[in-house]
Amino acid sequence: MEEESNTKKIIKNSWRVSSVILSFICINIFLTILRNEMHDKIPSDYLSFWVKGVLYVLITIPLILFFVSYIITSISNARIRRETFFRLSDYIIFTVSLSIIINYWFVNTPVSMWTGNVLSDLFDISMVFSCCIILYFTGEILARIQKSKQEKKEKIAKSLQKENKIEAYYNSEYPINDTEQDALNRASFAEKIANSLVKSGEDSLTMGILGNWGSGKSSVYNLIKEKSDKNHVIFIEFKPWYFGENNHDIIRLYLLEFLEGIKKVEGYNPEIGKAIKKYADILSSVSLRGFGATLSFKELVDRFKPGQSTDSLSDLKKEIEMLLKDYPKRIVVYIDDIDRLEGSEIRMIFKLVRLVADFPKVTYILALDEEVVQKSLSSVYQFEEKGNLEDAKKYIEKFIQIPIYLPKPDFIDLYNLCKKQLNNIIEENNILNEEYTEIIDSLIEQKLSLRDLSRYFNLVKFYLPFLKEEVNVKDLLYLILIQVSSPELYQYIYTNKLLFINNYKFELDDEFKALPRLNEYQGILCTIFPYATRLFGGAFEGEMANKKEWEKEKRVCSDKYFNHYFMYSSPRDAISQNELSNFISLIKEKDLTEIQTIYLDLIKEYSAKEVNEKLEHRLSEVDECIEKIFTLLLKSYQELHNISGNRNAKESIIYLAQLIAKKIYSKGREIPVEYWENSNILFMLKIYNYLHNNYNLKILKLAIKNAYEKISEVSYFKVFDEIDAKEVFSKWKDFSDQEGIKKKVKNWIDTKEDFEEFLNYYFSDINSEKIVKDKEILIHVFVASTQYLSDKILQEYFDQYHSPKTEVEWGQYIEKNGAGNIGLFLLGKNNLFEYIFSAIEGFHVSSMKNSYMVELPKYISMGVKLIKKFGNNEQIMKIESLLVEIKEYNDFIKEQLDLQFER
Repeated sequence: MEEESNTKKIIKNSWRVSSVILSFICINIFLTILRNEMHDKIPSDYLSFWVKGVLYVLITIPLILFFVSYIITSISNARIRRETFFRLSDYIIFTVSLSIIINYWFVNTPVSMWTGNVLSDLFDISMVFSCCIILYFTGEILARIQKSKQEKKEKIAKSLQKENKIEAYYNSEYPINDTEQDALNRASFAEKIANSLVKSGEDSLTMGILGNWGSGKSSVYNLIKEKSDKNHVIFIEFKPWYFGENNHDIIRLYLLEFLEGIKKVEGYNPEIGKAIKKYADILSSVSLRGFGATLSFKELVDRFKPGQSTDSLSDLKKEIEMLLKDYPKRIVVYIDDIDRLEGSEIRMIFKLVRLVADFPKVTYILALDEEVVQKSLSSVYQFEEKGNLEDAKKYIEKFIQIPIYLPKPDFIDLYNLCKKQLNNIIEENNILNEEYTEIIDSLIEQKLSLRDLSRYFNLVKFYLPFLKEEVNVKDLLYLILIQVSSPELYQYIYTNKLLFINNYKFELDDEFKALPRLNEYQGILCTIFPYATRLFGGAFEGEMANKKEWEKEKRVCSDKYFNHYFMYSSPRDAISQNELSNFISLIKEKDLTEIQTIYLDLIKEYSAKEVNEKLEHRLSEVDECIEKIFTLLLKSYQELHNISGNRNAKESIIYLAQLIAKKIYSKGREIPVEYWENSNILFMLKIYNYLHNNYNLKILKLAIKNAYEKISEVSYFKVFDEIDAKEVFSKWKDFSDQEGIKKKVKNWIDTKEDFEEFLNYYFSDINSEKIVKDKEILIHVFVASTQYLSDKILQEYFDQYHSPKTEVEWGQYIEKNGAGNIGLFLLGKNNLFEYIFSAIEGFHVSSMKNSYMVELPKYISMGVKLIKKFGNNEQIMKIESLLVEIKEYNDFIKEQLDLQFER
């Protein structure tokens, strides 16, 4: 549809441009001939000065009046005109004016003004007015460009507002706004309705979106709105329920709101507004009885009957209809919350859309619960007294031409929606090793509306953070489901605790028997209250020992924990400012060992991120013992480092320690050497990397160097986990020389497994299939992996292993030996000479073509050194020969450059 519209626009604009160009050429030819033929027909002294003056004034005045009239008309119709060149007269005036200006300045040059020749002077006058007209057109075009930019900004702002409401949908039961939020796959259904809107012709049409409360009618409307062609459809939303007791004026209020909506579209004719306002004023005089009584439409109907002094109302409506036929877009009016109105109010809405405002090019979309509306109408028409609601249904059919029943959500879509929502909540609350399939099945079995589902997940989000440590999560989720779907049963459970947690004999009371849909909850009740089998005629088959298990699992069927499910408590996942203040006081008063114990307990209870972020904002309160806090963090990091699975906590501690260290150094102080003795090297490295560019860290650097000397006796890859080992190894070169590192690494590698482990540092971050296929990456990584290997190890691998050399051989090697990193190392070694030699030749040839010196990349130079040191004689001779050629070439280029410089 959009492509078809664009094609029409291109054809239309092409025709317009062609017409303007052709007219421009014809007018210029005509003006040129006219000027050549007539320029000397009237001599300059033919008329006296005063006669010519009067003639010029008589001609100028009509031109001024025409110009002013044209501008006034254009400005007054600015909202009607969809574009600058909207009328045929616009094109004619623009083309003639432009032709006069071009012909005046570029034909029969040089230009001379006010020569005294009558025809020449008249042409001068026409040129001046033509310039004024072109300036006006230019100004209008610029104004429209500015307006278009403003509309785009507003559109972006609305889009951002829509995005900000996404989260509100889940928390506040808002309808969805766009396809991205369409978890129930209703977008295609909405798109079909949207496509039908532009095919409705000029007649008024009434559609009904029918569905239960909370079934997603407003969400479907929003999807229809999104899928509609905005170039052909405008949407107006009207909610009569908002007017409360003032619904007697609903017709007038609707018409005024309708008017405000259609005003926003370019192409709106102000005459429509005048007619609608008159129409609304007349209709507002229709008599109403007192509050609570029905609205009398007899008078309104009489006004539309001919011959009864109502011709003005009928004529006014016809005038509106004629004007709306020329309106540039289809108008869609969405009326929501009809099922919340009383019967008389519903009848008024129906007659509004089918009698009072059944205008052309208007489609009404009424959102309602058909069953609720039928019952409401029965209060007016007494349909129910006849034994059924069939007459009420027929009454609705009179007004809704196209009833569209909201499709029921697909089971899979609904299941996935519930699963996603529940999993998100569970993950947010860090609840692990639990399966909640039964909960989701129960949610779907209860046939909750989308609104009730939203309420359910909101309650889970609210309760779970407070109660997750105090109760059994599954039981809580089931109990919240009962609370949402059957508040009566939920209240009955709360007030009849003993009935559900004991196995005593009893007689069921009438209140329990009267609970609605009780049998539908049998499965849930028996799941969370095993004794509830007695309530449905069964017998509990468990043993008394089960009670201890229920208590251990904090089940709702346990007497000890039952009340916990119906209590509120303060959040347990955030440290309070009061508790933080107590901790700050302890920092000032207690020794480091005691403080560390308390600190570790706090971060265990609230998380290191929660504690450290809030402590960061209150560091000014402990400035006098800032070094003490730094030591606390250092020691706590060391303790957590010895326990796996604390990476997030360690990162949080490091972040705060870096800020404190910066605070210390920025005041000209320095952390003494004793602070760093026996400290964790990762902690020291992170502090050093954070500060070394701005502060003198000689003491810290020396401490790190000493730490490397101590820990390097054993391979880092055996002492640290993979991530930490790589970090320690990568920073080693900043604190030790290459030969010293080589000696240490040599001691690490005693076996093939040791070598495989060492090479993992270089090869593990790159996909093996990628590195095998890309020789440049392979050689890069291989050369890098050799820089800390001893000559003995390298000589052994250069001399003994001549395979694998191809991708196939590499695969065979891996299959046979299983050492992936060594396999890549050997593949790189066996391709080293061919790649390096070929690369150097390529650099040489490229340099000669462009007459610049050959400069080899670092990894190529390192590869050359390896070949010279460990390659065979033939390889060494070839490489050296090629390097001699390059040296001679570079010397020649250098001489040429020196000669050019001397000249």
